[in-house]
This record gives sequence, C-alpha cells and structure tokens, in this order.
Amino acid sequence: MLVKEVDFKLLDFVETVDGNCYTIGFLDNVYKKTISKKTAYSMYDRGQIIRKSEMIKGEIVFENLLP
Repeated sequence: MLVKEVDFKLLDFVETVDGNCYTIGFLDNVYKKTISKKTAYSMYDRGQIIRKSEMIKGEIVFENLLP
C-alpha cells in the first residue's frame, strides 16, 4: 500500500517497474515515451511507477517511490 503523496510535474521523468522511462507531458505518446500527469497518477496508484526525477540544488536526481 502506497502512503506517500507524489506530485508529478511537466517534464519530470518516471521509471516503471519494467525498467521503462517516461517523461510527463500533456498527452500520452507511446513512441516518444511521454505520459500525461493523469496517467502517471493512475500508474503510481497501481504500483507501476517506482522512481521519479526531482530537482535538488540544480541537479536532477531520482527519488524512490516504493519502500
């Protein structure tokens, strides 16, 4: 069960349990690996997204979303 609240922003990167990476955009796009924020939240609720990017002190780092 996921208890952490996650905020997906445009141009964030997310990694799924199967190792695929997607960029958060306005619409889903299979070929360019872009998913919408709505899809990202849905995938997160199902436990499919394990990491997301976050900007910390000017650097992009990945934050683990699953314990």
